[in-house]
Amino acid sequence: MDAARELAWSNRRLVFDDDTIAAAAEEFNRRNRVQIVVDPAFASEQVRGVFQADDPASFAEVVAARKKGVALRPSRDVIRLQPQNNAVQAPPATPPHPAAP
Repeated sequence: MDAARELAWSNRRLVFDDDTIAAAAEEFNRRNRVQIVVDPAFASEQVRGVFQADDPASFAEVVAARKKGVALRPSRDVIRLQPQNNAVQAPPATPPHPAAP
């Protein structure tokens, strides 16, 4: 482990420097109850940054925003990170009914 990563870990941070998203998610998964599941389409993409080791949700949201993806929360203990085009879309809202005369 290099000195920067070791120092970051002592401050409860994880440092990624062109690590794959899959490898970064594994680091979070080792340290947290909430588990990140990475879509294979995202797994080999690279990520760079410094993140709070105990906040996998923020990591997932940042990666989703940077990679044009989504971070879905299908359950309390799972975050699913995937490309936006693979996300299940919510049905469109129905327009309000016009007021009766």
